[in-house]
Amino acid sequence: MNHSIFTAIVAALTLVISAPIHAETIKESEARAKQVILSLAKDPSSVKWQKTSISENKHHACLTLDSKNSYGAYTGFLTYRMMRRDGSLSWLLLQGSERDFASHQACVEFITKMNFYDSPEGQLQLELEEQQRKQKEAEQWKQIDELSKSKN
Repeated sequence: MNHSIFTAIVAALTLVISAPIHAETIKESEARAKQVILSLAKDPSSVKWQKTSISENKHHACLTLDSKNSYGAYTGFLTYRMMRRDGSLSWLLLQGSERDFASHQACVEFITKMNFYDSPEGQLQLELEEQQRKQKEAEQWKQIDELSKSKN
């Protein structure tokens, strides 16, 4: 898939599904994610799937595939990242994500980290990191104030 295949993507591309996300299996998540790709492909019958990975919380996905472009040529295997928002069953293909990852494994490592930050433990970790950042910033400003006072 080349970059032009996804230029028409709108931010809210959705598949309308009625079941809640927590009741969905990984296989169902994978099938829905693949359906989004197929709906966007120039030639859906040409899509060759190499690997598909869904995060534990089913909010993030990596799909590595090849397909034909507008000229009818295969473009080579690329990895795309998809995500969901707040428990929605609708997958969003992140435009340009095929340029973000050198490998499927790199994408999986990224979505694993995102899965952690989506969890309550991850949220606590983010809060702790923010508190540490603010504390360090306050210390730096204090040092700047002390230096400016000592020069006067």
